[in-house]
Amino acid sequence: MREDQRLRVTYRYVLQHLGWLFVVIMQALGLDDSHLFVLNNNLDNKQRLHKAIEADYRALIASAKEAGFNLQVASGYRDFNRQSMIWNSKFNGHRPVQALNGNVIDIESKFGFDKLAAILTFSALPGLSRHHWGSDFDYYDASTIAPEYQLQLESHEYQSGGPFSGLSDWLDKNAKKFGFFKPYASYQGGVASEPWHLSHIKIASQYESTIKSLTKDEFSKILNDHKVEGTDIISEHFDTILQQFVFNIVEQS
Repeated sequence: MREDQRLRVTYRYVLQHLGWLFVVIMQALGLDDSHLFVLNNNLDNKQRLHKAIEADYRALIASAKEAGFNLQVASGYRDFNRQSMIWNSKFNGHRPVQALNGNVIDIESKFGFDKLAAILTFSALPGLSRHHWGSDFDYYDASTIAPEYQLQLESHEYQSGGPFSGLSDWLDKNAKKFGFFKPYASYQGGVASEPWHLSHIKIASQYESTIKSLTKDEFSKILNDHKVEGTDIISEHFDTILQQFVFNIVEQS
């Protein structure tokens, strides 16, 4: 092979792989949805998950069905823009921000990292939500509630006496057999406990690695380009946010 041919082949190879890496980064940030499939769950809520977890997901719900549960997805994939709308609304005081005890926080009285932490306890930063990946979803048991039931995704629904406690307990014992776990099963000093949140171990870990590869400046530019509120404060505390609110999850048991 001549030198010019070899260079062309090498250049094409690099472009292909850089292109693939770019897509994965965009997926991790919630800016690309080419990795998703639409659930056919007869509930007409058009939830989407990562194509790579489809087999494990279907095996999980089939096993849950055999055990007497109707596992459904309340919230799957959520894109950057949707997360940004939630974040900006809370940052600007247009949407309530709750404390761990359930009380509403006066967000306008919070400044700097304290303001970020108050929001991050219940709402992820756009670009850093596990829901961007398609590997994570919020679940409930449709067999225990009436069609008109207003799903709240609150802890009391999943605790003893709640309508979804049976499925939650079953998942504690069986989710890992199908490749899933609860990253927010208990409060670890960052994100509040979310017993309704399931994550696919393998695929989520791949996106975690992708997020770890981003620099503060790269992430800040993305936030600025998309007009995310509080970007300067976020940039100042980027490493702490990652440590306390992104990678601070319950270890898989």
